[in-house]
Amino acid sequence: MDTEVCDIDNPTNRQLVSTIFFPTSVDRWRCRICAKQRVQVSGKSYTNLIDHLQRPHSDATIDSPYKHILRHGTSIPVVNVPSLAKGIHDWIEWTVMENQPLSLCKTELVRKNTTLPKINPKSLKGHIRALVEVVRSEIKAKLPGQRLGLVFDIWSENWYHFVATFAVVPSKDASDPTEPVESRYMNLDWIPPTSNDVERLFSQAGLVYSDHRQSMHPETLEQLLFLRQNRALWSAVTVAAILNHPRTPEKANVPRSGFTGHVILLLRSSSVGKYAS
Repeated sequence: MDTEVCDIDNPTNRQLVSTIFFPTSVDRWRCRICAKQRVQVSGKSYTNLIDHLQRPHSDATIDSPYKHILRHGTSIPVVNVPSLAKGIHDWIEWTVMENQPLSLCKTELVRKNTTLPKINPKSLKGHIRALVEVVRSEIKAKLPGQRLGLVFDIWSENWYHFVATFAVVPSKDASDPTEPVESRYMNLDWIPPTSNDVERLFSQAGLVYSDHRQSMHPETLEQLLFLRQNRALWSAVTVAAILNHPRTPEKANVPRSGFTGHVILLLRSSSVGKYAS
């Protein structure tokens, strides 16, 4: 795999090729997603290989293998995403990332102007809940053994109260005890009351939980924000796995968490949900 520093969100063509493909012979490369072999003449950039990624594979399909290999340094099994799974993924992405109501999928004009498969709000909500459980379990497996610092903050909207719990991991800059670490703030008086991550989280919560959507259950709000904050951890591949292997949602108090840069967003119990006063 390419040894240069990889931008996980905006990879270069070279990084995509070296991650998704592996050479089988001179000028021949095999795709880790579909196992198909493509010819790419040395010294001719990566035209054929990038064309293969842009045509047979969608960005959502590529997303999961690329990030998996970057994180774990290992290849993944051949991935095949059915059109139904891709369609459900696109409905979830549209709803979550654009702060749309769950009823979006049943709107007459939306159905008229989209090629996505028909789905009703109840089914969409069920897929969102299942996706939350999968992402939650994945991150739960990453947390044991780490030293965490907890940061709490609250937000209120129309008599509803929400609490966010962030778990901050030590910075890599502080891993060497012999080197002083420059403080992020020159003067403690200038430390903002909440971190940028918390501010962004509550800002999105305010957009989703608007005056026109006060009937939304706090748990639904939590699930939508959870998936938005953890966007890098789910894709059409994840949805396909859920459809192929449905499972019963966990009832225990599972840590609800995700990654935002160097900060882990830890959502426990009723994290961004309603809590009793």
